[in-house]
This record gives sequence, structure tokens and C-alpha cells, in this order.
Amino acid sequence: MKMIEKRNKVILYILLTIGAVLFLMPIWTVLVISFTSEGQVYTSGSALWPRQPTLENYQRIFEAYPFVDWFRNSAIVTSLYTLGQFISCTFTAYALTHFKYKGRELILGFLLATMMLPFQVQMVPLFLVMTKLKLVNTIWSLVVPAFFGDVTGAVCIFLLRQAFLQVPASLSDAAYVDGANPFQVFTKVYLPLTKPYLAVMVLLSFMTSWNDFSRPLVYISDINRMTVTGGLSFFRTEWQIDWSLTMTGTLMAILPCVLLYVFLQKYFEKMVISSGVKG
Repeated sequence: MKMIEKRNKVILYILLTIGAVLFLMPIWTVLVISFTSEGQVYTSGSALWPRQPTLENYQRIFEAYPFVDWFRNSAIVTSLYTLGQFISCTFTAYALTHFKYKGRELILGFLLATMMLPFQVQMVPLFLVMTKLKLVNTIWSLVVPAFFGDVTGAVCIFLLRQAFLQVPASLSDAAYVDGANPFQVFTKVYLPLTKPYLAVMVLLSFMTSWNDFSRPLVYISDINRMTVTGGLSFFRTEWQIDWSLTMTGTLMAILPCVLLYVFLQKYFEKMVISSGVKG
């Protein structure tokens, strides 16, 4: 039996290693191209390492384009977007969980139905709203919708509602007996007990805003007000794509998401564990 278990573990580790290598290959390709000069991208083939490593692309991307401004704009937009999602989604989920009133399930069903609407369907109405509010060509056009749920709002609201349902009603009843009001119950009972889910919501909101490619191109025309993800479109012209700068910009753009995931990974594990434990 021990030999069989040992063999199964070896096979499992081999399969996991192969899967990890296949998963990391695209990222490795991006890394290799970012250190390859523009003239050698098409001649080096599928090299596993650049033949003549160079920092030329990293120098060009900062000299030829306002990449620092793009990065700063993305940081501002993403921070405000995540804050807006946190406020709107937590309060909505709390209202759909803690309070009992007629039509609550109908409202929840309507919110969940919005998950089936792609952004392309919402793009024109949202653009008209932003035009009326005179927010077009400003970073606020990418931030304001977050305070009303925005694209990932329904997903985050449903996630938090499921988390709030796991909070024992006896805790909120005890808080009311001690003189707490609904807002204090929300901040002192519900939020502290659902930190793993809140961390997941923050990560989802962060990645949605940071990786948003379509809306910056729709709402913003000034190159200096563009976000880092939308700015990648400037590396593509009518006749060619500068793959060296595209891969360099992509590599730097994904770093914040990777770092945030590493920081919040423990909350993912806690969420999975708490989701599988009942009672």
C-alpha cells in the first residue's frame, strides 16, 4: 500500500509540474520578448532566452510614451474603483441579507440577472450617461460607476450575501440588545467576520479595474489621461504591432495584480475552508 501511495504521489507531482510549466510558458514568453530588441523579435523564433538581452524596450517605453502617467492614472482609478465597489457592494449585500421586506428576493433576482449582460450591451448607455455628466475624457468616467455596482457588482454582491448569510443571527441580536444600531452591527459584526470574502471582493474589483481595456479606449481620448492597460493599444499602429513594447508594457502591467494576489492568498484559503465548514 505504501508503495502504491508513493507512486501515486510521484505521478501527481509530475502532472502538477507539467501543468505549472504549461501555465507559466506564456508569461515566460512575455518576459523573453521584453528583453529582446524590436529587430530580433521575428528572427529569434521561439527562443527560451533572448540571444542578446537588452533593456532597450524598458528605456523606449518610458521615453516615447507617458508610461509613468498611465501607471499613476491606473493606480488612482483602481484605488477609487475598489473603494466604490466596497461601499456599494457591502451595503447592498447587507440590505439583502439583514433586513426583511417585501420584494427582497425580487431585487436579488434582478441583480443576478444583470450578470448575463456583457459590457458591450451596457457600453452605449453608460457612454451617454457619462456624456450628460460631462465626465468623458476624465478618469472619473472609470470611477463613478463603481459606486453603483458597475460590471462586477452583481458578482460581488452575491458573494458577500452568501458570506453574510453564514453570520449567526444570535450575534446581531446580541449587538442590538447591547444598544447597537444597524450600522454598528454592520461594521462591528458582519464585516469583521467576513474578512476573507471581503479580500476576494477587493481582489476581483482591483483586477477588473486594472485590467480594463475597453472602457479607457471608449471614454478617454487624451493620451496623458489613459490607463496603463488602455495605453497598450498605442503600441499598435495601422500597419504593425510593436511586440517588444507590447510585451514590456504587459509585463509591468500584470505585476501589481500578481503582488496583490500573493498578499491576499491567505484570505482565499480561509474563504475556501470556511465555505466547506458548516455548523
